[in-house]
Amino acid sequence: MHESLQDYDLHQFSDLNRLFHGFIYEHCPNKLIVKSIEQYRERLNAVRQTSFLLYPKRAPHSIKEHNQLIEMLNGNATEDEIELFARQHKLNTVHSIESEQK
Repeated sequence: MHESLQDYDLHQFSDLNRLFHGFIYEHCPNKLIVKSIEQYRERLNAVRQTSFLLYPKRAPHSIKEHNQLIEMLNGNATEDEIELFARQHKLNTVHSIESEQK
């Protein structure tokens, strides 16, 4: 993702972002939740594919948050801490889009 951003290839960046989140979801033991997430991801695909194209300022922050999430998953973070961080990561994207639309 970092290389895609440096090359300003935001289509590839978006594809890699989707893969990153998919990899995280694959490790969820609750298959019902995973199926639900996949259904919502499909519905939101059109929006998600254009979000980094329309709001590229969010991309470097997203990479930083992904790295933090990986550190949390590999470290001593609790499940609650990881969940709160992941939720905030998603909300940061929403807030970024909202602020850029003003």
